[in-house]
Amino acid sequence: MKENSSGSSKYAYKFLCAILFIFSCSLYSNTFSNSYAYDDVMFVTQNSYVQQGIKAIPKILSTPHMEGFSKTSFDTYRPLSLVLFAVENQFWDNDPAVGHFFNVLLYGLCVLVLFIFLDLLFEQKKRTVAFIAAIIFAAHPIHTEVVANIKSADELLCFLFAFLSLVWFIGYMRQGSLAKLIGGLLCLFLSFISKETVIAFMAVIPLVFFLYVNESRRNAIIITLTSLGIGLLYIIVRMAVVKGTYLAGDSHTILFMDNQLVKIPEGYSRIATAIYSLGYYIRLLFIPNPLLCNYSYKTIPFAGWGSIAVWAYLAAYIFLITVGIYRAIKIKRDLWAFGILFYIFTIALFSNIPFLIGAMFAERFAFFASVGFCILIALAVEKWLFNRREESNSVFAQLRQPKVLFVLGPLLLLYSTLTYSRNKDWENDYQLFKADVEKAPENSRLYYNLGNELVLNLGNDQLRPDVRQNLISEALGYLHQSVSISTDNAGAYFALGKLYIMTKMYDSAEINIKKSLQISPENMQAQNYLGNVYFLTKKYQQGIDVFKAILVAKPTDTAEYKNIGICYLNLKSYDSAIKYLRHYINDCPGKSDAPYAPIADAFHAIGALDSVSKYIELSKQYGHTTITLKKEMEEK
Repeated sequence: MKENSSGSSKYAYKFLCAILFIFSCSLYSNTFSNSYAYDDVMFVTQNSYVQQGIKAIPKILSTPHMEGFSKTSFDTYRPLSLVLFAVENQFWDNDPAVGHFFNVLLYGLCVLVLFIFLDLLFEQKKRTVAFIAAIIFAAHPIHTEVVANIKSADELLCFLFAFLSLVWFIGYMRQGSLAKLIGGLLCLFLSFISKETVIAFMAVIPLVFFLYVNESRRNAIIITLTSLGIGLLYIIVRMAVVKGTYLAGDSHTILFMDNQLVKIPEGYSRIATAIYSLGYYIRLLFIPNPLLCNYSYKTIPFAGWGSIAVWAYLAAYIFLITVGIYRAIKIKRDLWAFGILFYIFTIALFSNIPFLIGAMFAERFAFFASVGFCILIALAVEKWLFNRREESNSVFAQLRQPKVLFVLGPLLLLYSTLTYSRNKDWENDYQLFKADVEKAPENSRLYYNLGNELVLNLGNDQLRPDVRQNLISEALGYLHQSVSISTDNAGAYFALGKLYIMTKMYDSAEINIKKSLQISPENMQAQNYLGNVYFLTKKYQQGIDVFKAILVAKPTDTAEYKNIGICYLNLKSYDSAIKYLRHYINDCPGKSDAPYAPIADAFHAIGALDSVSKYIELSKQYGHTTITLKKEMEEK
């Protein structure tokens, strides 16, 4: 099939689009049987707004990203993926297969729009290069976290709308259509409210429209200035919703277990370690194995300026930046420069050099940047493998060249195999953590994740005693391994505390929960469990002190009134017991855990028999099963 002067025929072009879309979706089709995993609970299954369905969309659009799960001092504004999850929940009721289906669909569209953009950028003269870049992007295993983790729909939506904005802007540049400019700006705003990483496009957009698609300088200025306006509009909206002025993380709010750069040991350097982690992105782009859901301490080691690897990675980045800038200036519309600079602009956000972000390293951080890598690989294939005599032939003729097939065939087969295999690791939390801890035996967070998952499974009342004991032993092993690697893992200490409460080893529970609170004193749940331990060990006054402290920090936590009241009851401070128990009953009338029996006991102790009768009748009226706090705490 011969190409005409304007490129491939419309049929061939559509066929290439179909190949990319079907290939991308097929590669991730084995995620449809997966369950929810990792962060999905925060944004889907345990997100109170998402669980309300479409009626919560106004609330989602007017609140910070995490508020439906928990309020945090460091939050952002990413409502679009939550809106998608709310719609999914409305019509399919927490079916993970639906979430995976939409993620795969979005990924197929991302690959398709990437190809369309690259074809336009290359002026339809290098369609084979655009296709190779897009299909390598589709197959690359580093994207498995984004596609297989339902929560990462925010990454997919951000990418999709970011590249759609470039496609619309190219249409405006070449046709001058105001509708295309407006369409591009709308897509850019949708990308921003999906995830703010599209801020990198404030550098990419002028790169594209001043150096590559630059038919009209006037239009390039308009595109750039209006795009900056959209970025400013997002920041204003974000500040209004989140009530904050920052875009980057405050190092005081970042935990060591999320980003080890917040606490560098003597003899190491934060900048050197950050450079090492930047180099690790290059390594994973070339050799995407092993892949992990988490790269916290000690997966990527601390580094100092005496490390050869640090200097090698630094030299690589200096070389890329120098070559990219030089070629962009000296060679008109140099595509090698575009690939290099696109990678640099989009990975720079995650460098942890000018400021710290919420994590030191994550595969999802390379989602945009990998486009630059794929462009460079495609250009290398063109330069060194294409037969120049075949340049006028169709895309399919060029792809069938023996040297091209010999290189691309094995590469795509390897990447596809790794991707398809990695998808099954994301089947559920236990499978994911179990697979990853074997690949990263020095990762404290992974041991905690695995141990905590087993602790959660212990809540199943149907477990046989022998199975329960095995789970307890296994969980203890993982959690102790976690804290042996890092004594800064507050979550692991807390999980140990909960586990020791289940096994009625209350002294060990108290020790571990206190260690957790030393690291993360604002953890209200850990404080609540500490109060429970004090109750179970009959340290009632200490329990009261803890529960009252929780009330001061979180006045809406009415359950603490019941806890305080029952502690006072055991101390025989009956007036105080009545005060707090009545407060809880009045705030939560008719609840199954309303303490009617305890308050009746308190009134009986002071001789108020009419009140005793009243609360006994209320208990019968509401059909409550009045369980004691001790039993309730043990069941936790």
